[in-house]
Amino acid sequence: MPKARSVNLSREAEKSLKRLEAHHQELIIAALQALGTDPLIGKALKGKLAGRRSFRVGMFRIVYTFAQESIGVSYIAHRKDVYR
Repeated sequence: MPKARSVNLSREAEKSLKRLEAHHQELIIAALQALGTDPLIGKALKGKLAGRRSFRVGMFRIVYTFAQESIGVSYIAHRKDVYR
């Protein structure tokens, strides 16, 4: 089994997570754990967000980058707002 990477949230992502309802927080936290194990499950982004990936969790998106040992979460937001 591959080693899990550490997941680091930006200040903005952390604030966004805390503002969500408890049910949505649980779903996002589970998704972050899944990303730590397999960072390629999200889709590669294009354009101004090239180099980042996006993982869909219901109506929310997690935008992140990853390296050998860690995952950096840039944004957690509703799908209508995340790419603006």
